[in-house]
Amino acid sequence: MMRNRTINFAKSDARPEDIKGTIGVSDRFADPKLKEAIAEQMRAPQAPAAQPGADGSIARAEDTEGTLRTKRDVEDVLTEIAGTAGRFMRIPRTKLMATPAAWNPFSQVSQEKKVLMADSIYRTGLQQPIVVRSIDEAGNMYQILAGNTRNEIYGVLYELTGDEKYASIEAKVYGYGELTDDQAREIASDTNYVQRAELSSRDKAYAVHTKVEMLKKNKVAAVLDRVAEQMNIQRSSVFYWNKV
Repeated sequence: MMRNRTINFAKSDARPEDIKGTIGVSDRFADPKLKEAIAEQMRAPQAPAAQPGADGSIARAEDTEGTLRTKRDVEDVLTEIAGTAGRFMRIPRTKLMATPAAWNPFSQVSQEKKVLMADSIYRTGLQQPIVVRSIDEAGNMYQILAGNTRNEIYGVLYELTGDEKYASIEAKVYGYGELTDDQAREIASDTNYVQRAELSSRDKAYAVHTKVEMLKKNKVAAVLDRVAEQMNIQRSSVFYWNKV
């Protein structure tokens, strides 16, 4: 269900001139052994069906309260935050920049899971498009809000195979000005929360706190109750993790 709130659009705080290093690649995800591990996995017989999806999720994990951590999926998150805006298209990876580090302090996906994700993408294709927003009116540069690891894996697969299909990636795209910076940050946090089967205490606390702060900022009533409903956890847990 989409939230009722007034949206005042603001220009993105991301600028192409701020970009350093190779476009489409983030040093935060650099792993010199990953390419070798993925290559070895690709040479192996097809893995059993019980492996991570290309969206980075392994399975819906149970939290410490014994219930499914969340019933939302990525489309639920995007609809709650941005309504029906956005469209699907392929984006050249040379036009992508990583999520700002301040918005994405979540623990990195392990190499083992990245290898299994790469194997899934290589054998069956990308199951969940990444999410990006345009940061200039001409659409020359896009900021990743969800999918840094998938973008990284596409880069490795392109190096290993030379297949041009890995030079661009499917994405849910928000045009310039369709999202405020607050909405973009909320998407970055919430999509991490719903896609990861396992979250550290630090990651969970960050996700809950970000959600609380964004709803407060937008003057949503009964914030703790709303967060509990959306994240499918108890209100007391929202209070606890927000304080953590």
